[in-house]
Amino acid sequence: MSIHLDGLNPDMRDDLIEFPADVNGKRICCAIDRTVLERLGVTTGDRDLISLFKENWPKIRDVAYLKIQMDKHNPDANSRVVLQAADFEEG
Repeated sequence: MSIHLDGLNPDMRDDLIEFPADVNGKRICCAIDRTVLERLGVTTGDRDLISLFKENWPKIRDVAYLKIQMDKHNPDANSRVVLQAADFEEG
């Protein structure tokens, strides 16, 4: 399975940040919402969501990659991967 995740140009929509992924040549949308991003942030403050996203990109990328790999069907143009807090829990 060929997976490429692009975190360089995330798109913020309300309380959701979306970023594209290319899976086997097909473009899909990945998303993470404000509450999950805020839980990832080690410190609090006036940082905007895009900053939190970029600071946590390596972890977000790894979790998105694993979630896409675990999905057994081939994605289509309407496929969407939503990252949730449980996806980041270790154990």
